[in-house]
Order: sequence, then structure tokens, then C-alpha cells
Amino acid sequence: MYHIPGSNPKLKPILLCSHMDVVPAFNDNNTWTHDPFTGKIENGVIWGRGGKPVVFKLIFVQLEIIILPYLTFFKAIDNKHNVVGQLGAMEELLQSNLPVQRSIYIAIGHDEEIGGFEGASNISTYLKEQNIQFEFILDEGTMIVSEALPGFKDSIAMIGNAEKGNITVEMSITGPGGHSSIPPLREENLISIMGKAVQKISRNPMPAHFEKGSSFRSLFEFVAIQLVFPLNAICSNFWFFGPLMKRVFLSSSNGAAASLRTTSAVTVIKGGSKFNVIPNQVKAYINHRVHPLDTIENVLAYDK
Repeated sequence: MYHIPGSNPKLKPILLCSHMDVVPAFNDNNTWTHDPFTGKIENGVIWGRGGKPVVFKLIFVQLEIIILPYLTFFKAIDNKHNVVGQLGAMEELLQSNLPVQRSIYIAIGHDEEIGGFEGASNISTYLKEQNIQFEFILDEGTMIVSEALPGFKDSIAMIGNAEKGNITVEMSITGPGGHSSIPPLREENLISIMGKAVQKISRNPMPAHFEKGSSFRSLFEFVAIQLVFPLNAICSNFWFFGPLMKRVFLSSSNGAAASLRTTSAVTVIKGGSKFNVIPNQVKAYINHRVHPLDTIENVLAYDK
């Protein structure tokens, strides 16, 4: 954590967050055109794990963060652009001796991808112990993207004003095992039973949220005036078209559907260790990304 003191102690500080760790990048076929962790520079582009090119430079001018063309990154996202941008901005601010009224904190974790139990947790504990409260917190989020919304071709900055929770549920079943040469006559194999449970979870997603005041609906209501006909009329009158658009969003793309509900993805199944042995225990794990309008309790109840 870095702290740049401001000249006005009456103003609440701001907190800029990022993390240094990443998930594994190598795939089975190793189809990367460049090693994802070398940071190779080629034709003015820095190559790393990530997506499309993005151009930016962050500098502080008093309390504003200004984005200017400067250096082209091959968006080594999640979360190197924030790390590099924030540290570069801090260095430039300190070297320029620009006056800063509001204090700035920069918090960089090292274990976000595995829960942040040592990084973000310790940072949070420290801030709580020091009774430090912030005017706002800026963490990783969506880029400035083009054609992100139907009927809106200009670039738009998608501001993340809500965040999903994250819980993983274990489903477990035990029973008599045995040898594969003598399978039970009437009782199902535990793997078959778990398969039915997994299928039921996958085919019955959590109810979607598109009620008035929900974030996704509010986004389209806000940009409605910028959309083309008939989308501008539809998004300005969700009191009538809301149910229709809800169905459209749920069927149009994975991203749109995920924005409307708590997601349920079975990510790990464990059962059996030998080809000729029927297992006596099978487990499956469901990773839920919990919508802000849902709770852990109602997600667990829905699973049950």
C-alpha cells in the first residue's frame, strides 16, 4: 500500500486498487503467438495475456484522473493495466511536485485470484484499524468499449456501480461402491445420480432481476436517449416493454444473461479413481456469482 498525503486533511482520501497475480495462462495446445508472461514489445505493442489493444496514460491533475494517448498496451488485463497505470501515475505525480489536496492511497494485492485472504484482507484490516474512510474506491472494471450496447455505436465507459458476490457450493453423495464387473441391479451408480443433480442445476438457473431500480435496467434507461429507433422508445418505456426486453436479454448473450441473475456454473466433479471400481463417494462444486439483489441464503435455498 502506498500513501500520498494531501494538503487538506478535511477531505476524505481516495483509494485506487489493483492486483498483481494472474490465473494460469498456458493452454493444452500452447497456441499463444507470444509467451504470455514475457512482456514482449513488438511494433510498439506490449504482448501479454489479455485481449485487444488499448491506449492510455494516467496522470493526476489535482483530483482528476485524465486519460491521454501515450503508450499502446496489448491489454494485459486482469490486472496489469491498473498496476502499471497507477504506479506510473504516482511516479509522475511525485516527480512533478503537483499539489494534491486530497490524500491518495494505492492498494495492490498479490493473491486476488485465490480469494485475497492475505492481500486484500490484510489491507482491509489495516484501513479499519486506522479508521480510514474514503470518498470513493476505484477498482478494476470494464474498459471504454465500442458498440457495447445495441444501437449505440460510439464508445462508452461502462461504470461498475455494483459487484457480485462469490460462493462455491459442494454437493456430495455417498453410498455403496463395488467392482465394475458387478454393477447393482436396481440402485443407480453415484456418478449417474450426481449427473442428474448437475443437469437439474444447469437447466434451472436462478430467477433474473430486471425490476425497476436494478442496475442493468437503469443502464439502458439512462442511455435510451442515445439509442436508435425503436430501441430508444423501448428502453424509455420499460413499464410496458420490460418483460419483453428481459426475455431478449436472457436469450441474446451469455454476458447479458449473467448481468441479470446469479449465475450457477458446475466447475469441478470428483468421483472414482480406477476404471474398474464403482466409487462410494462423488462430489460436485457449483460456483455462484451472486447478484446484488440476491443473498447467500436464498441461493442455497434455491440449490436445495
